[in-house]
Amino acid sequence: MFFTFLSSLALTGTPAIIPPLPAIIDGSAIIADYRYRNRNVCRQHRVVVELIARGNDWGNVWINEKPVFQPQNFNRRKTLNLCAGAYRVVFTGITSMDVWDSGYLDLGRSNVVKLSFTKNGVEQVEGDPNAWLPDDRNDPDVWRRNDSDIWRR
Repeated sequence: MFFTFLSSLALTGTPAIIPPLPAIIDGSAIIADYRYRNRNVCRQHRVVVELIARGNDWGNVWINEKPVFQPQNFNRRKTLNLCAGAYRVVFTGITSMDVWDSGYLDLGRSNVVKLSFTKNGVEQVEGDPNAWLPDDRNDPDVWRRNDSDIWRR
C-alpha cells in the first residue's frame, strides 16, 4: 500500500507544492537551491528606512531588541533595508535605561521612510506619516513588550 502511494505521487507530474526556496526545475523534479536557505528573503517588498539623528547627543537605536545604529560625532545617519511588516523600535541614550522614545514601525505602504529623532524622541516622519506608532511617554514596560502587543491596542 505504501509503495502504491509513493508511485502515485511520482506519476502525477509536477508536484502541487513548490518549495518556498529558489528552485531549479529539472524535468518533472524540483531541485532546491539551498544557497539561499539562510538568507532573510522577503516575501513582500523591501522598504528603505533612513534614521537621522539630530542634535549632538550620542545614543542607540534598537530594532526588535537588537542594536542597529549608534549615532556619535560624525555618523548621524543610517540607511537600512527592511522587509515590509511591523518592527519594535526603541531610541535610547548611551545606556539602554535612558529611553528617549519607543514604539512600532509599520512598514509597507511606501518604499522609503525617514525617521528624524533627538533626545526628545521622534520629531519627523517622512515618506509615510502613519508608519511610526509611538508608545505612551514614560512607559515603564518598554523592554518587556513583544510584537503581539501592537494588535492588542
